[in-house]
Amino acid sequence: MGDQTNDEWWRHDEPAVNERHASAPSSGRPSRAGGAAGQGARDARGSRGVRDAHGGRVSSPRPVREGRTVRPETGRREAASLPNARSRAHSGARPANGPRGYRQGPAQRLEYGESERCGRGTTIPDDRPPRRRPRQQRPLGWSQHNVPQFRDTSAKNGGWRFRTLSSAPAQRIPPLAFAAAGIVLLVVLVVFVVRGISGCVSSQVTPAAEAPTTTEAAADAAATTVAATTTDPNAPATKVLACSNTASGMGRMSFSAVGDNLMNENLLTLADGWAGSVGDGTYDFSPFYAEVAPVVQSRYDVSFINQETTLGGSDRYDYMGYPSYNTPDSLADAVADAGWRIVNTNSNHTYDTWTPSIEHAQQVWDAKTGLVTIGSYASEADRDTVRVVECNGIRLAALSYCYGQNGYEQSDLPNDYYAVPYDETKMRSDVERARQVADVVLVYMHWGEEYTNGASDEQRAIAQVCADIGVDVVIGSHVHVIQPVEWVSRSGGGKMLCAYGLGDFVSGYQNSPNCILSGMLSCDFVRVGEDAQDGEDVGPGGIAVRNVVWYPLVEHMVGNTDVVRFVKGYTADDANANELLSSVDDPTTWPLEKTREVIGDAITIDA
Repeated sequence: MGDQTNDEWWRHDEPAVNERHASAPSSGRPSRAGGAAGQGARDARGSRGVRDAHGGRVSSPRPVREGRTVRPETGRREAASLPNARSRAHSGARPANGPRGYRQGPAQRLEYGESERCGRGTTIPDDRPPRRRPRQQRPLGWSQHNVPQFRDTSAKNGGWRFRTLSSAPAQRIPPLAFAAAGIVLLVVLVVFVVRGISGCVSSQVTPAAEAPTTTEAAADAAATTVAATTTDPNAPATKVLACSNTASGMGRMSFSAVGDNLMNENLLTLADGWAGSVGDGTYDFSPFYAEVAPVVQSRYDVSFINQETTLGGSDRYDYMGYPSYNTPDSLADAVADAGWRIVNTNSNHTYDTWTPSIEHAQQVWDAKTGLVTIGSYASEADRDTVRVVECNGIRLAALSYCYGQNGYEQSDLPNDYYAVPYDETKMRSDVERARQVADVVLVYMHWGEEYTNGASDEQRAIAQVCADIGVDVVIGSHVHVIQPVEWVSRSGGGKMLCAYGLGDFVSGYQNSPNCILSGMLSCDFVRVGEDAQDGEDVGPGGIAVRNVVWYPLVEHMVGNTDVVRFVKGYTADDANANELLSSVDDPTTWPLEKTREVIGDAITIDA
């Protein structure tokens, strides 16, 4: 990532953070830099104790301060009347002249006093150790000081230690019980074998019933993730989303992809209002996709979206935006209804609210039919199970990798399948496994230097590896802005399509027009035969990548309306009314000019 170190990756996750929070007093959230400086100052004063090697505070008694003796019979009431004495605040609400370091969110539930929140001491003598917020209540992922401490068994069994429930000696089972159980199992096995043989014989002599015909819409609605059937014992485990045949015709699959679906605080407020009464706990995200969804549903056989933020539920944390995201479950309904078939759930925000939230999100997405998720898996075996979408006789396998997790080293994390990190050796193995069961291999990369329109040297190096090992298409995002689309030459001949950055599909970034300009990449996967020599765009599976088009998109916000729109057909009145484009000199021409400047001329731009 150029000269940028790993520690700097998570420090630039939103443009002009300080300015935005300074202009929005209702957020109550300080900038990272301000929070770190304030904490350093408090630690220097010693008001909150010293930190250990992992950033936690060591609970140590406070030194007794000099002052007038307080009689035991009167206690704190007399101490409170001492000169310059301060009283403790017990309300969870922010005082009118509250400190700058006050943070809204999960910490409010604990209702700590103001002196305990902000490290300001009291003149009342107190020999009790300072109270601290429980570790499990902290929003994780936005500070390296929040790394939880796991026991030595955490990586294997989630941190649980096994123990017996009773110290009484186990009773031995009589041998006759074992014999009886064996006889019963043998009888059951014989029955199943006999019924299986008779079924095979009957299938040979009885004509198979004609399969009922269904409409395309009904077939799409019934599409589910099923285990692949194969007679090859060496074939990898596979989950296949079988879509109905479409008008594209056999041997052809139309495909599209959009970038980051990122729900900031202001977008949560809109979705809350769209669902009914504000604050009732329900959210409706479908208006964001109202203009793009009909195109996704009608024009493309398979579509991709990156789900940037985790659906962590509301049991442990409130729904939150930057910097530690927690998005309502109803977002999954909106994504599924809009027609996206492949949803990436692997980003640098996957661990924002730690592992219970990841597990909750996996359950939410697994309950949705008609789509598959990639990048975040329930186990090592699940990670090794190849996700495939099949349509019109073409099988597309999708893989996902992320550069890292905010504030964490990989060694801090419990495993490498909740959020799959980029590892060249493992990626080579994954691609080889996918090639055994798919015609097309697509790799999604969460990568790049944030707010930079150009691809970094590291991005280009990874893209070259993908091209050389036979990947058909690479699509990427994370940097919040669009990046070039290029054809990467393979070392053995031919070329691979690479879209380095699709931009933020939805983010609601105010005063940052670069972050509301994105694109929909589309192409056709066409079977031309394994021995075809009619184009450099033919991959190892005999599939050519054809008709590549970039459709510029812009997030359009006016008052309580926020919807993603195509730049094609975006009028001057629309552009001038868009509040997110207010800082651009010429909102009418800027979206298209910026798109042409960044994307380049390697593919068609339809605007």
